[in-house]
Amino acid sequence: MAQPLVLSAKTEEEESAAYQLISQNALSLPEGVVLEGMYLDHKGGAAQPEVTHTGGIALQSFNPEGYLRHLKAPTFGRVILTAHRLPSTHSLLSQNFQSVPEGTVCVADIQTQGKGRAGNSWESPPGCLMFSFTLLHGDGRTLPHLQYIASLAVAQGVQRLADAHYQAVDLGVRIKWPNDLYARKQKIGGVLCTSSSMGTTFKVTVGIGLNVFNREPTTCLQAILDDLRPGAAPLVKEELLAAVMNRFEELHTTFMYAGFRGVEYNYLNLWLHSGQKVVIKEGGENGEPATETPVTIKGLSYNGFLLASDEKGEQYELSPDGNSLDFFNGLIKRKILSAAG
Repeated sequence: MAQPLVLSAKTEEEESAAYQLISQNALSLPEGVVLEGMYLDHKGGAAQPEVTHTGGIALQSFNPEGYLRHLKAPTFGRVILTAHRLPSTHSLLSQNFQSVPEGTVCVADIQTQGKGRAGNSWESPPGCLMFSFTLLHGDGRTLPHLQYIASLAVAQGVQRLADAHYQAVDLGVRIKWPNDLYARKQKIGGVLCTSSSMGTTFKVTVGIGLNVFNREPTTCLQAILDDLRPGAAPLVKEELLAAVMNRFEELHTTFMYAGFRGVEYNYLNLWLHSGQKVVIKEGGENGEPATETPVTIKGLSYNGFLLASDEKGEQYELSPDGNSLDFFNGLIKRKILSAAG
């Protein structure tokens, strides 16, 4: 049986334009997946949703119409592709970047080959909000900041939804640099940005996973909400995604005009590391003694890397690609760059 990949958009005109673009370029789709259009094929009526259960909550397949009703963003997320099961939303958009409008978002209820850092993959079960979206970026020097903006958009988007529907309860979503989302000292999500160059422009695919309903093996947003507001209505994934995309558009607009400094205060206010004491451990190979340097995390460098300083005022710029970042144990292995002042 064919698995439908449903194309929807904020307006019928936007969907028609997107459908024409996609038809001209012909999407590369996983085996057994067939493209449909909500307006063009369904004539306004969605297919019967699939239902799964987790944590005592019945979960229907993601409803694009419900999401689009709450979407306010003028650019990002206005075209959406949804499926019950896909290998990876991130791969689908990356492989078809030029065949979809900028800002297209893809959502799957279940991912069988979700993408992570360092090429890791995992199966993402029902109960998670798993999505990716596309954007174009013109400055390679500021590419690392896009991941931070996406992380901030998730944290603030979740909180805006809590403010609107749950008496401003703080669900405590915080950012663990560089790309993890935590609550109650447990991971509940992550962000992955990949890019490729197209002349002087970068094609960026942003992938986000957020555990909304799965209480095992760690915790989820719904469990935290139930503890803080017993009896409150369950969270709605469609509203969560709309809140994240609305906030991402606002942050991205500020970033394009003012650079990361325009959003840095908000970011540092929600990350877990300001003033954190850690130890940079170097050497120790081939029988040589290791050296340990205590430092204090100060923020982010201009290049988007971790900025720390030791007791002498010497600054250290640390990259996630060259360090083992065990923040919760206060240890960073191997220094990347050191410069006085």
